[in-house]
Amino acid sequence: MEQSSEQTTARSTSDLVAVVEALIFVADEPVTAKLLAEVLGEERDAIRAAVEQLAADLAERGSGLQIREIAGGYQIATRTE
Repeated sequence: MEQSSEQTTARSTSDLVAVVEALIFVADEPVTAKLLAEVLGEERDAIRAAVEQLAADLAERGSGLQIREIAGGYQIATRTE
């Protein structure tokens, strides 16, 4: 069976948030929405929504971590508090 070069990935929102969190966490440098979209085969709007949800989740659970926008990309950092 032949696969097309463009595969559509159907991920739930929670799955996308988890994958985005993992990729941002392991990256040495800030990761752009464009790069995340390319790697994951998702639309940039979906990536941005996942990052916003991740930031809200971290704040809601009182995590010592936060999502920061640095140099046009996203990075996980500790809260100053």
